[in-house]
Amino acid sequence: MGEDGYFRKEVKRIMKAHPAEQVRKLFFEARSAGLSPAIDDIDTVHNQLDMALVRAKARAELKLPELMAKKREEATRLKGSKAYVKRGDIEGGIRFLNDMQNQSY
Repeated sequence: MGEDGYFRKEVKRIMKAHPAEQVRKLFFEARSAGLSPAIDDIDTVHNQLDMALVRAKARAELKLPELMAKKREEATRLKGSKAYVKRGDIEGGIRFLNDMQNQSY
C-alpha cells in the first residue's frame, strides 16, 4: 500500500495544515475557559488521517485485481456456506465448498 507514497504525502499535508502547537493552544484555551473541549471538536486531524488511510487502501486495492477477485471469492464462499447452514443443508454446504474449491484451481 505504501509503494506509491500516497498515504505518506497525505499525512505530511495534513500535518502541515494542522500544526500540533496550534491545536494544543486552542485545546488548552478552551479548557481553561471551562468549555470542556474534546480534541475532536477542536481539530479534525484524526478524521482526516482515517479518510486518507481509507483512500490509500482503496488505491492499493485497485492496483491489485487478483486480490480483489480473491476477496470476492471469499465473500461468495462465506455467503453461500451461511445460506446452506441456515437451511440446515450441511451436505449441500459441503458440496458448495467443494465446488468453490474446484473452481479456484
